[in-house]
This record gives sequence, structure tokens and C-alpha cells, in this order.
Amino acid sequence: FGILPGFTSWRFTEDEEVLRFIYKKRSHEKEDDYTELTELLHLMDRTRTSDAEFDERAADLIDLDQWVRAIAVYRASEDWDTVGGWTGKNVYLYHHPDGRWRFLPWDHDVAFGAASLLPEHNARAYLYTPHYVEILRMLRRPALDRKFNGELLRLMEEDYDRRVVDPVLDATFALLRRNGGAG
Repeated sequence: FGILPGFTSWRFTEDEEVLRFIYKKRSHEKEDDYTELTELLHLMDRTRTSDAEFDERAADLIDLDQWVRAIAVYRASEDWDTVGGWTGKNVYLYHHPDGRWRFLPWDHDVAFGAASLLPEHNARAYLYTPHYVEILRMLRRPALDRKFNGELLRLMEEDYDRRVVDPVLDATFALLRRNGGAG
């Protein structure tokens, strides 16, 4: 499912027209079945699922490691235009054969401050998205909160270490210069 621009929340709905509009099927398009998606939305919707029920069921329905790691990368790279950010979209939802949901990211053109925002939209102003309470709840569950912060720390200590990043950036810049892409 591709999450389209009309997306405003992870709230549960059984309205198939809303599901068809917001969650565009990218495979099995002729199968007009949103059962698995509505199960995910029911779990994510705080008005329908208590924290205790979320804790009990989430690992069976969501690849929590993948979601938490990916959201940490988005936050560390100031990508506000995706899950865990200002817009909450720019992912494809994938229902894996193991029964758990994953997401496939796309459209990272606003990472690292590449797009201007209103001051109140500033990605640097928050670690946990204030815009999608369903994602906020997921990240603030104690075990997932530790995993999220641990992944952010690992990114800062390992992947964003200048000794690692600078050679990659230098090699990319040199390649661009050789190919006429950098002035």
C-alpha cells in the first residue's frame, strides 16, 4: 500500500472508500480486501487499543525492529516527510508473508535540512513526532523507547562518525566532479 497525500492519521476506519483513497494498493489491486490493513489500523488507533493490548499484539503484527530503526534514521537525518515526522507518509506498507507489517521508504528529498519549514514544523524541534499520536505511542512504549534511543545513539557514535562519513562524502564528491555533476 502506498500512503497518499490525503493521509492524516493511523486511525482505524472500515470505510473502504477512505481506505482506497488513502492506502493505494500497489499489488493485488483487483483484490478489494483491506482486512489485514484494518487490523493494523485498529492496533495503531489509541482510541480502540489500550497500551496493554498494543504491547501484547504489536510484535505479532508489526516488524517493530524495522520500524523503530527506520524511524531513528529518519529522525537522525532530519527527514520530516515520512513516518515519525511531520507528514507521516512517504512509505509503502508491506504485509510480509510472516504476517507482520514492514514499510519501504521513499522520497527522501527533504533530509538534512533540504527543505524549509515553518519554525513550528522544524524537525530539529522534536525527537518524538508530536503529529501522529499513534507513532508517538509506539515509540514511547518502554522497550521500544529504549530501542529507539539506542539506535539513535548507535547512529551518532558509529554511522555518523566523521571518520566514517567524510571518506564517503569525499569519494562521492570526487565522482560527481569527474562526471560533471559538481561545480
